[in-house]
Amino acid sequence: MPSAIEQLRDAIAGAQTIVISGHKGPDGDCIGAALALRHGLKSIGKEVTVFSNDEVPKIVRFLDPGGSVIHLATESDAERAGQGQWDLGILVDVGFTQRAGRAEPALLSAETLAVIDHHEIGPEASGEIRIIDPSASATCFILSKIFRDIGLSVDKNAATCLLTGIVTDTGSFRFRNTDEESLAEASELIRLGADLPRISEEVWDSRPMSAIRLLQKAFYNLKLLSGNRLAVTHLGLEDFVDAKDEDSEGIASEIARIEGVLVAAVFREPHSERVRVSVRSRGDIDIAEVCRKFGGGGHKNAAGCTLTVGVLAAMERVIPELERCLESS
Repeated sequence: MPSAIEQLRDAIAGAQTIVISGHKGPDGDCIGAALALRHGLKSIGKEVTVFSNDEVPKIVRFLDPGGSVIHLATESDAERAGQGQWDLGILVDVGFTQRAGRAEPALLSAETLAVIDHHEIGPEASGEIRIIDPSASATCFILSKIFRDIGLSVDKNAATCLLTGIVTDTGSFRFRNTDEESLAEASELIRLGADLPRISEEVWDSRPMSAIRLLQKAFYNLKLLSGNRLAVTHLGLEDFVDAKDEDSEGIASEIARIEGVLVAAVFREPHSERVRVSVRSRGDIDIAEVCRKFGGGGHKNAAGCTLTVGVLAAMERVIPELERCLESS
């Protein structure tokens, strides 16, 4: 049997129309992977469409100055996207098509579906072709390693997209998933033209006032539990009147910086009765296991889930599980 990489290379060679998407609430790794693939595939003459359930976050919008990522804002958009004729679908940074939200119909309409991801997924992942490596620091790291193997070259635009994914998923090379290979691959991408200063400026050093106000409110609502080892905070529906969910990016990592805190969780309700939970942990505390109990997932030290309840109800359900996770660690 040919390897998954060989299968993807052959699928790309035999496809003319390709659709790409990632997960709902896309981050730097998701958008970086999708756009890097778009650059590479278009350079060999493929017709490429990138769909997203949500808008491209402001911090990585510099990767898509032409607005090539199509935001599927309504169910009608999703229906029309699903009526396209796609030879190949590629799902990045997530293993299940349902987590692509309104982009799922387009992916499912493709003759062949490939999945490229670095999360713990299990055998039930979507797609006929699966390139999944949970040990990889980022989906963009996987792509950077296999780009040439699947018949694509890395120009400076693709290199910047790939490096953005690695930088964001390693917390600018601060997180525990940073390894020698990630640093080596980042160095190679810089050699190929990736603009690290631009990435750092856009991702880490520029925030709208709406994001600062959410951070301020998050610290105001902060509570320390379990002997000050668990930090939790919440942002309610009223806090998002003049802000977007993307403005809350990074808050979990901020409260995780508090001395003595081993687990940090942010509960936010940008839309009524739909609470997104972001959790961070230190050391060997596996909070992905907790998030999987609520239909989410992620990595051992960085995970999340979504609950279709109000923010206070979500806290009542999840916090006891986080406390139990702490006690058993």
